Formats: sequence, structure tokens, C-alpha cells
Amino acid sequence: MPAPWKDLVTAIHARFEGELGPLLTDCRERGARTYCAAGCGGCCTLNVGATLAEALVVAGGLQPAQIAAVTDYLNRLRPVLAEATSLKDFLRRHRQSAGPCPFLDDRQQCGIYSFRPLACRALFSTRNSAWCGVDFADLHPAERQAFMTSLDPALVAFPTHFLAAPQDLARTLELELEGEAIARSGFSLTGNLPLLVGLCRNLDLDADFPPLPRLKTALVASGLAHPFTVTLLT
Repeated sequence: MPAPWKDLVTAIHARFEGELGPLLTDCRERGARTYCAAGCGGCCTLNVGATLAEALVVAGGLQPAQIAAVTDYLNRLRPVLAEATSLKDFLRRHRQSAGPCPFLDDRQQCGIYSFRPLACRALFSTRNSAWCGVDFADLHPAERQAFMTSLDPALVAFPTHFLAAPQDLARTLELELEGEAIARSGFSLTGNLPLLVGLCRNLDLDADFPPLPRLKTALVASGLAHPFTVTLLT
């Protein structure tokens, strides 16, 4: 019998944290400086992604206020999806209208920090927090060009200012979780974290994935099954 998803996710996250230190040391020796600190919350306005296994773990440890916040967020997400004309347009509308991650608390700190997904763990900003909330479409072209020119493509996930190495490591481990999901359940589901958490709550999932037909039915019923928000592989 395979280990519960929580055990596997915890082990994968521990591997990430174990390999992260040397990666950051190498980046800093090559000239990178990171600015992330508790209370920032800048990256928490992004469309946060996760695997279904990670969402399952998050869903199992929520408080009532967090569950309500997820519901409110998803209600704001539906019109964003309905109005978006492209992925770029969706990401901009998401930031403007869906609001920050529902797990961000009143102090601008992560309310699920100990079991936040790999995508969150991997974001390290090489610029101060003001840049993490900037809509580059609103910048003057000269200012935007100056910012892009200042980035080191050997260190960051260009054209963003976030370090590339932690994101590469996280993606490798996400692929392991996705592969394990297919091996165990015949499918993998990745996408918007609050959406997946809400799905787990609505399906009353505890320790395992639902049968694929039930999952598909629940996704359609949510009104949030969209290529911008979820990816289902079988």
C-alpha cells in the first residue's frame, strides 16, 4: 500500500528545502541578492499553482476562516475567467480583481506556510518587494527597458526577476509528484492552488484522489475548469 499523500508531499518538500540552501549559496556567490521576508506578500498576488497532492494536504489543515476566504476568492475568480481573452490578460485581471491568495493573513503573512506548495517555496525575488507587485504594462517603456536590462539572464527566470535555480528544482519535484499521481490514480491534476483546495473540500477528500469521472464532474460543476486554471493529464 503506498504511503499517504501527506507523507509523500512532506518528503518532497523536505527534499526541496534540503537542496535549496546550496542553490541559494551558489546564486549569491554569483552576485544575486534576495529580498524576500515575512510580511511582504508581493508574490501572493500571483496566480499561485500547485499539484493536487499538495492541495490535498493544504485542504486537510484549514481553519473555518480560511475555508470561507477560499470560497470568496473563487467567487471573484469566475468573472475573471469569463472576461479574460488570453493568458496574459487573465494573469493581469487575476491580480487586479481576484485579489491576493486567500491564505494570506491580515499581517501579510502566509497562513499555510509550513505546507505551502513547491511553487511558493521556489520564488526568490532579486528586487525589492515593490517590484513584485508592479504591472509592467503600466510602466513607461524606458523604465520597463531599464528594468529588463538590469536582470541577469544567467540567474533569473527571465523576463522575471525571480531566481531560476529554485524554480527549476521545484519543477523537477513537481514532476515527481505528477508521475506518482498518474501511477497511483491514472491521472494528475495541477493548477490554481485555491481552486484545487476548494475542489478537495467540495469532494470531501481526506487522504486520496477521487475516481477520475467524479473529479471531472466536480471540475465542470465548479465553473472554473479552464486551461488558464487547471491542467489534467491521464
